[in-house]
Formats: sequence, C-alpha cells, structure tokens
Amino acid sequence: MRVGAYSPSPRIEMEVATKWDRRCLNTSRDADCDSFDRYPVSADAEISALRAELMQAHNRIHELEAESRSAKKKLDHMLRSLSEEKASWKSREHDKVRDIFDGVKESLNRERKNRQRAEIMNSKLATEVSELKLVAKRYLQDYEKERKARELMEEVCDELAKEIA
Repeated sequence: MRVGAYSPSPRIEMEVATKWDRRCLNTSRDADCDSFDRYPVSADAEISALRAELMQAHNRIHELEAESRSAKKKLDHMLRSLSEEKASWKSREHDKVRDIFDGVKESLNRERKNRQRAEIMNSKLATEVSELKLVAKRYLQDYEKERKARELMEEVCDELAKEIA
C-alpha cells in the first residue's frame, strides 16, 4: 500500500506561516515568507473567510461560556438543594433520635417510680410480716399456756373424780 505525498492545504500552511513562523510576523508580504506567492488566493476572500471563521469561533466560545455558566448555576442549585435536603434529613434523624431518647428516658422514669413503689410496698409487707410473726408467736404462747392450764385442770378434775369415786 502506498501513501501519497502530504500536501497541506494552503489555508493551514498560511496559518502556520503567519502564526508560528517568526519570520513572517513582521509583514505578510515579506521576502522570507513566500507562502502567499505559492498559492494564488485572493487576499480579500481569505480575510473574509478567516473573519467568518473567527466570528464562528467567538460565537462558539460565547455559547460554551453560556453553557458553562448555565451548568455552574445548575450545579450550584443542585448542591444547594442537596445541602438543604441533607440538613432536613439530619434534622429529621435528630428528631427521631431525640424522640427515642425521650421515650427511653420516660420509660426509665416510669420504671424508677415503679421500683420505688415496689420498695415501699416491700417495706410495708416486711413490717406487716414481722408484726404477724409477733402476733402468731403471742397466740402460740397463749395457746400453749391455755393448753397447759387445761391439761392441768383435767388432771386436777381426774384426781378429784378418783377421790370422789
């Protein structure tokens, strides 16, 4: 396969000659820069084409800058919305945690009060049990006294009955 010889377009070569070649920066008709002489092109037509291309480039730059500003505004709006949503989410989560904490705190207070009531009831019941034990002990002692007295009376009665009989 054979590739043909490279032949740059006159426009590109002229751009290179004027833009990058320091020898051609002074004047476009300089003797060192013969690119204009090699290609017979009307200077007015080339200038018009370059101006049109420059205008297109300027217009495209303005479009891109407008798109960039629009994209930046959209991004700023999205970031602001995201920030607000994040703050709202944090606030809701904080409220949920606070509600849970308050519920646990309230439950703990209820349990504490119930424990105190239970301790008071336990103390009262312990006092009553000890009092009942004392009363039961007294009744038992009284019963024992009465039993002994009855047994003694029965013995005395039995002896009297034996003496009489």
